[in-house]
Amino acid sequence: MGDVVIPAVLVAGGLLLAVSARLNGSAEPYILLVSSGNSHVELTQELIDALGLPVHAIMTAGPGSDDEAVYRLATLTVGGLTVPQVSVYTLRSYRSHGLGEVSRYGVDGVLGMNWFRPYFRRITLNMAKPALDLDIDPIYESMFR
Repeated sequence: MGDVVIPAVLVAGGLLLAVSARLNGSAEPYILLVSSGNSHVELTQELIDALGLPVHAIMTAGPGSDDEAVYRLATLTVGGLTVPQVSVYTLRSYRSHGLGEVSRYGVDGVLGMNWFRPYFRRITLNMAKPALDLDIDPIYESMFR
């Protein structure tokens, strides 16, 4: 299988890539920004509620910080590639790791690195196509057939 090219769209005046995703096998596609700066997938609280995602864990950053709910998707599919058991955080309406005000892009969330790791050896944000170019690690190729 090796290299996979996933069609994307440019947003934010051509500065960011967004892809279509299916969450828990949804019939309706959702639009997620691709962000190598986000360690986790983040979805709007409205979408988390609409999908009925239960709280999987509570994270605490340390003394004086707010607790943060962690949700879990059974599957997250992008470009026909389905990754199971993906942890999801609530998209911060104000800012998301250097992306600025994410809600202004009209997306449902952010596709963070926990969807990519450890399955892909190389991730290329191809702004010219626009597309997301992925090189699947041979260890995981059978998972995506």
